[in-house]
Amino acid sequence: MDNSLILTKTGRYWLNSVLFAVVLVMVAEPANAADLSGIFGGVTDTLKSVVKLLIYDWGYYIGIAALALQGYRWWAGHITMMDFLKWSVGIVFVFFAPSIVDAIRSNAGQL
Repeated sequence: MDNSLILTKTGRYWLNSVLFAVVLVMVAEPANAADLSGIFGGVTDTLKSVVKLLIYDWGYYIGIAALALQGYRWWAGHITMMDFLKWSVGIVFVFFAPSIVDAIRSNAGQL
């Protein structure tokens, strides 16, 4: 059997990384090529839209479902109260961070 075409785990990782980068560059709109904001303008806009989708649009629902799941795990006795609190604080910080920052910014402007 010829093993020359079998990639190692590291080889697959790098191949997947390169393919992901090529797809990311190809997804950028052609109008971004004329953008004067920098060489990574299209990539930045793409990443901003992904973050906006995950945090603002789906993030609230994912965060609420994750908190409900952890509450059930605590209620069923699978985790301790301390683990439940750690998970809850982490979920709140990850999924509701933009809302927390917006609240701090709006209140700081009123001082």
